[in-house]
Amino acid sequence: MVSEELQHDILLIVATVLFVLLAIPVFAEETSTPTVIA
Repeated sequence: MVSEELQHDILLIVATVLFVLLAIPVFAEETSTPTVIA
């Protein structure tokens, strides 16, 4: 079983990644600058 502490870290990482992926397009549109994803 996965320990609760590790599970909390995983949820935190997943939430952060999802937030970043959602925030990138919004931030790109607000700055209206062409973004290049390598």
